[in-house]
Amino acid sequence: MINAQPYTALLRLKDPWYIRHMDVDVTAEAEVRRPGGADSRMLVAALVTRILVGLARSARAPRPGHVPSPLNAESQAHLVAQGEAILTRNLPHGLRRADVAAAVNLSEPHLARVFKAATGISIMDRLLALRIEQAQVLLLESTMSVTQIAHAIGITSLSYFSKAFRDAAGMTASDYRKAGGRTFG
Repeated sequence: MINAQPYTALLRLKDPWYIRHMDVDVTAEAEVRRPGGADSRMLVAALVTRILVGLARSARAPRPGHVPSPLNAESQAHLVAQGEAILTRNLPHGLRRADVAAAVNLSEPHLARVFKAATGISIMDRLLALRIEQAQVLLLESTMSVTQIAHAIGITSLSYFSKAFRDAAGMTASDYRKAGGRTFG
């Protein structure tokens, strides 16, 4: 039986029953699948360890409202600024999260976490927002067709561009151009 006391404090669980009875449930599962197997105790120990490590990691995940240390905040702000610059420079190109991550020397998941923590939106949502902002400028300052504008900002699907623009601006690209950039509502 696992001693639940240290884990309960670490994980701040309201109901330590889960941890106290976890090894019983896992042992029962292992016995049903392979009764009396020589490896079953080792398998159970490995599974319980993996579950506890996962619970401990999730308990230490940043909480909403968590303020990073000044050094981390400065580093994150620098990474976000680098990412924004890469997104802005490469709007017309088919840019992927992996490309941005490689450019700032981070793994994709780490870049995604840092960017979302610092800005509140995903890096791909930010790319789309930058593209829509650029489309709005082009709609007002150029005579390019909506299709040409979509391609100029790196969106090859006109239907995707139309939906994304309508979601962001509250009207179609053509209506936005006709209204001179004034949105109503």
